[in-house]
Amino acid sequence: MSLDPIGEYLQSLAGRLRGWPWKRRRVLAEVEDHLRESAEVAEAAGADRAEAQRSAVERFGDTAALGSPRQGWSVPRVVVAAGLAVAAVVAAVVVVVERSSPSPRQHASAIKLVMRVAGVPVAARFKMSQLAGVVVVSARDGWAIGSASRGLRYPISKTFIGIAPVWPSHLVIYHWDGSRWHPFPAPNVPGTWFTQLSASSPTNVWASGGPGYDGGQGHLAHFTGQRWQLVHVPIPPKGGGHIFVSGVSPISSRLAFAVGAADPFYIHPAALRWNGRRWSIMRVPNGPDTDGTLDGVAALSASDVWAVGESYYHGPWQPLIEHFNGHTWSIVSSPPISGRAGLSSIAAISPTNIWAAGYWQNGHHGVALVEHYNGHTWTRISVPPAGTQTNVRSLTAARDGQLWLVGLRQTRTASYEPFAEQYTGQSWKLLALPTPAHGWSTLLSASALPTGGAIAVGYGSPRGWIYQPLVEQITTS
Repeated sequence: MSLDPIGEYLQSLAGRLRGWPWKRRRVLAEVEDHLRESAEVAEAAGADRAEAQRSAVERFGDTAALGSPRQGWSVPRVVVAAGLAVAAVVAAVVVVVERSSPSPRQHASAIKLVMRVAGVPVAARFKMSQLAGVVVVSARDGWAIGSASRGLRYPISKTFIGIAPVWPSHLVIYHWDGSRWHPFPAPNVPGTWFTQLSASSPTNVWASGGPGYDGGQGHLAHFTGQRWQLVHVPIPPKGGGHIFVSGVSPISSRLAFAVGAADPFYIHPAALRWNGRRWSIMRVPNGPDTDGTLDGVAALSASDVWAVGESYYHGPWQPLIEHFNGHTWSIVSSPPISGRAGLSSIAAISPTNIWAAGYWQNGHHGVALVEHYNGHTWTRISVPPAGTQTNVRSLTAARDGQLWLVGLRQTRTASYEPFAEQYTGQSWKLLALPTPAHGWSTLLSASALPTGGAIAVGYGSPRGWIYQPLVEQITTS
């Protein structure tokens, strides 16, 4: 029986994989899902089936680069992606949800749900999906990134032996033209979970992430005006392992900075620099008996780069702030704080106006932690309480100095729901967000609009663990 182009590719790949049989079956199932989904998107656009499959195989890469006949498990770049990254792309027209009545502490802003995800040709194939990152480049140019899955199943393939339960996920990318979102071809990257987007121009957009829970080599994806391409993340010289890249701040096409965490266990701060051709690892402070991670980065220039995260000094986790002066990274003192706390996002408006946000677990209550740098020192800024437990996921700044932070909160009347706060230049205000009638939802990333307001993305779960993508546009009145 003759095989189609995808079947031939899988047969070739199967001969190169080594390791435990169940791992090989899961890898092949994941690769097959990616290839067939990519081919069906091309078919829906009018391509011939055989040509669509050959194109999908060519984009995925030569099998020699994915597996090798060496002893042991040798394909970390094609393992199953993180289960937490799965959710369902639901084909839907643009839906507008009325703003819920604000509480006395909530500022009345015009906030609307602008998309579930519209116009995905193969949406019926997926059961679960989420959007994890968003960036707005201009009034008519923006990107959203996330993952989609068909859910747990037992795939049967004619190209390899055995049946294995898998929960495969697929990278999904959407482009915004100022009024609508459109699906955009995404690289096939099993084993990697992309979580953040950043850009310095329409032809210099970066997506960052790292390995899924089953391992895998971390990658960065780069858009230079035509298509998204994977970019290799170097491996730390000592101890091996991988780097989970949690954020990128591009200055130009030839200069960018990235931060994250390195193996083992992703509890060692990591920083990278891009020179237009490749990424290189930078030295960052990490004293003896000290663990830590860097989660957000903001580069104002080649000699003025800030990064934030959290560190552990024989006690509760504490905020970590580091600065690069063009030659070396150094730790910068932050306001002392009791309890466990950390910073996850940073936004730099100018060298004397920089903001960072994260979490602060003070006793039984978790609140948003916001800090500000005035060019000399960092100070903690008070923000309105959003709930009994608050998890800040993203902070974004507009050119006029307005800021938005978004995340997940728990209240006495709601289990989990998204929240957003706005800084108008004088004070922070808690915004009223529309929430699903059932289930729970969260916002994971936000990006300021050049025309005012912001766009935030995440996911909701109106029916148990069946996730749906969530995009909200915040327009202040």
